[in-house]
Amino acid sequence: MPSTVSAASGSALREHVHDAVDDDLRAVIAYSESGSIEYVYLRPGLDYQLEQEGTEARDDILEELLVESLAKSTSEDSFDLGSLNCAVRFFDDATVVHCIVSEGAGVAFSLEPGTLLANQSLLDDCLEIVGVDAPASTE
Repeated sequence: MPSTVSAASGSALREHVHDAVDDDLRAVIAYSESGSIEYVYLRPGLDYQLEQEGTEARDDILEELLVESLAKSTSEDSFDLGSLNCAVRFFDDATVVHCIVSEGAGVAFSLEPGTLLANQSLLDDCLEIVGVDAPASTE
């Protein structure tokens, strides 16, 4: 898999998720091994300090995503369940979906709470858009 995430895949993901959930999409962030981070989308009204280079909030988010993606192989070895495709975190105020493209590269997006659960097929579509093979459905 490629070690970088293209702006095109981040934009395609933003378009797909926004079409599916409209204003429940909060943000889309793409990052790469080089330490670059691109805020592909920030819903109006969110904290725009995130868009500014070198802000503490921006650096903290990038560090968290990088650490999680760099731990991809460790997680895969520990759980022995195949490839780690994404991580989902449910917070009080948002759901964050982190699509791990490779160690050090991926796309994350956040949604209003409950949105992901109401749109079950959305996650498989998102993984396909960013180039991650989603697990086969068991249905």
